[in-house]
Amino acid sequence: MPDPPIEDALRIHTPALMALAGVIGTGQGEMDGVPSIIVFVTRREAIGGPIPDTLSGHPVEIREVGDVRALGK
Repeated sequence: MPDPPIEDALRIHTPALMALAGVIGTGQGEMDGVPSIIVFVTRREAIGGPIPDTLSGHPVEIREVGDVRALGK
């Protein structure tokens, strides 16, 4: 089992991930039945640095979601 738990790994790694250009969020998901860290990016080409395959022993999935903007009322 990875150490720390995924919730703690997210709390630890999210600030550094969010500091990378193109990263707009993080979350928890599942890959092949295993809890994973999801990194949401606008475009893969826009990522401002390397994102590892694992963080604190948890697999990382990069999800390209495009530009995100708030909708009006």
